[in-house]
Amino acid sequence: MLIHPTWTSRLAVAPLPWRSVAEVALRRASRLLGKMVLVGLGLCVSAIDSRGQEPVTELAWEDQPVVRFRKSMFQGVSVSSGYVSDAGEDALSIADYKVSARLAVPLGSFQNLLVLSPSFRQYFVNAGDAIDVPNRLYETGVSFFTRYQWKPGLSILAMVSPQLRTDFETEDHSWRLSGFGLIAWEWIPEVLTVSFGAAYLGRDDLPVLPAVGLDWRPNSDWRLELMFPRPRLLHRIAKNGPLSETWGYASIAPGGNTFNVRRRDGRDDELTLGDIRTMFGVEQIRDGGRGWFAELGIAFARSIEYESGDEYDFDAGLFANAGMTF
Repeated sequence: MLIHPTWTSRLAVAPLPWRSVAEVALRRASRLLGKMVLVGLGLCVSAIDSRGQEPVTELAWEDQPVVRFRKSMFQGVSVSSGYVSDAGEDALSIADYKVSARLAVPLGSFQNLLVLSPSFRQYFVNAGDAIDVPNRLYETGVSFFTRYQWKPGLSILAMVSPQLRTDFETEDHSWRLSGFGLIAWEWIPEVLTVSFGAAYLGRDDLPVLPAVGLDWRPNSDWRLELMFPRPRLLHRIAKNGPLSETWGYASIAPGGNTFNVRRRDGRDDELTLGDIRTMFGVEQIRDGGRGWFAELGIAFARSIEYESGDEYDFDAGLFANAGMTF
């Protein structure tokens, strides 16, 4: 077989195809190996950073909680009004309104807060001419509340409230002090909290009382607050995602207070208005602590007592109470 001379020259100078293919494959393999090493290092760093952390699960919109505070010093202004009356002989009716504000100061974090609440309340008392009682009473002061998280699940709560309770006619010392101190233990996280301590009410009829209770939340729709002085059974009746939630509740609580007053004959005395109230109510809590409430119930064991010894008892009466926080 004859070979053309031009063919032999072409065979001598042509590159070897398998050599070029091997070089390309080697380069690609090197690049792929480099990428695999980088990905592996990234996974190792992520695993180290996330070690000991709980996986984050995003809640559905309707299950997101309503934030009950604002990330600012100013927490809002509240306005409320109430009325108690009965139709008996020598009936006692009391109307009142209250204006208050809330200011919060973080003590290092939002887990530890100091809340200041200045307030003013006026009572309009109508007991007829036969009962010696001022027709205007006033209650004003500032409460200081703090919550300190001592350890995970264990918090200390304290409140002190100096108040002026008077008819602005007496010359007697009218400043009174009330407050409480509690230790709250979250026995079962987000389900059961137990608290114990003491409450000083600054009243002649109820001076100091033990404060022992629990806050039980078996699920997101029911809550039992066995806390003095106002235990409540609550049921959530509506929720609008993180914007608002509405609760209905039943409660029982003492009403009234002690005031320094000037009597008709010119004597200075201490007056205590007292009753016990059972009620049904509805409250709506909105984002940032805003909201409103309304209550309707019966007030019984109603009385007026003077420190000097005079005492008047009254029939049970209906009462209504409502308010709003802006």
